[in-house]
This record gives sequence, structure tokens and C-alpha cells, in this order.
Amino acid sequence: MPNTYKRFIIPIKTANGGGRCLCELLPNGSLRVTLVLKGLKRQPLDLWVFDGEKAVVYPKTLYPQSTGVLELRGVMPSCGLEKVCGAALTSEDMHEAASGFTGGAVDWQALLQKGSMAEEAPITDEEFKDRVKGLVKELDDSIRGGEGTAKSPQVGDGWRRITPKEVAGSKILWKYAKNPFLTAEFNKYKHLLYREDEKFCFLAVPCTQAERFAGAAQGFRSFEQHGGSDYAILKCEK
Repeated sequence: MPNTYKRFIIPIKTANGGGRCLCELLPNGSLRVTLVLKGLKRQPLDLWVFDGEKAVVYPKTLYPQSTGVLELRGVMPSCGLEKVCGAALTSEDMHEAASGFTGGAVDWQALLQKGSMAEEAPITDEEFKDRVKGLVKELDDSIRGGEGTAKSPQVGDGWRRITPKEVAGSKILWKYAKNPFLTAEFNKYKHLLYREDEKFCFLAVPCTQAERFAGAAQGFRSFEQHGGSDYAILKCEK
């Protein structure tokens, strides 16, 4: 991480107004965010901040005022970013509510799933578009049904241990076999968990609470505990 102070001002437009997001990378590696926006619908929103290679999500859900104004002054500890090139506010179904960039536009939906496409063979533009659509749909499903839907991994609850090789052999989950988050955590904990029901399958990756935001940015939106260990969980439609 850099040990210098960096400051990024991101103009943001909304359907009925706008504002700006001030991001300050502090010497201790944290990110201080000051956000002031007008013209937003009154709905819960997530704030994503990008560096062009990855995205991190602000740890708290944001709620605009009844007047459509949203103000935030907060800190994201150990964000892992070295610069900031953009920010986006997303509603629960991951539709874009507002976004802004310091330079060229960024496909923020594809960026959230970029890790799951790493090290794959070259694909055509049409194949890429189809995959992004599928990945965003899976992320939508995991957000809508993630909290309170995927049960905590428990003995006798259908969970079993698997490896990335088995993930690669799945017609549904193959794209996550080389996911950087999954690979890094498997190398540390030497196992993954898997279960399925009639409509969905669930892939659980062991991780620490501090690492759950990295998992959320790559589709593992639920965070559960089992036997004293924490898991980030991905939910996919069969």
C-alpha cells in the first residue's frame, strides 16, 4: 500500500440532480469518503468505489433523505486501493442509480465480476456479453435472496466439502473455479462447501470477517458462520 495521501474528486450525475464524491486515500491505507448527492429516489443504496481493477463496497447501506439528498462522511479501513477512478451507487437489484468517473467510463457491473473471468481463454465479444449478463443475473439473485435464504452450513444440512477442481466441473459454477477470492481462500483453508436444493446451488468459501467485502464484490454476498468459522456464500439458480 502507498504511504502517501491522495485525493480524488468524482462528479456524479443522477436523473434529477447530482453532486460529488470526494475520496481520500490516507497514509494508513484507509479510504475516507465524503459524498453529497441530490435527486435520488428514497431507497437503500450501496456505494462501490473502483480503482480500474477491482471494486470495494462501503460497509454500510446508505439511505437518501425524503428530499432525495444523500450525505456521507465515513472511512473504509484497509480498502486495498491505490487510486480511485470511479464510484457508483446501486440499488438492491444492482441497477445503476448514479455513477461518476475521474477518467473514461467503467463497466461497473462487469468489474464486480471481473475476478471470475481471470485467466480464461480468449472469447468473442458476443460470448463476453452473454457471460456478463449471466454473471449479473447470478449476482442479482444472490442479493435478493442472500440474506436469510442461504442457511448457515451445518452438519446434516446437505453441505459437503469440495475442491476448485469440482467447481470447474460444474455446469453452473465452472466460471468461479479460477476466481481470485475463491483460490486465495482455498489455499489457506484447503476446502470449500457446497449444497443445493430444487432451485438453487450454494458455494461457500471460508474467509475472515475482514475479507467478506472482497468476497461480496465478486458475488459471494451472504456471510454465514459454521463451527466457529466464517463463510462467504454464492447463490446460483440451477
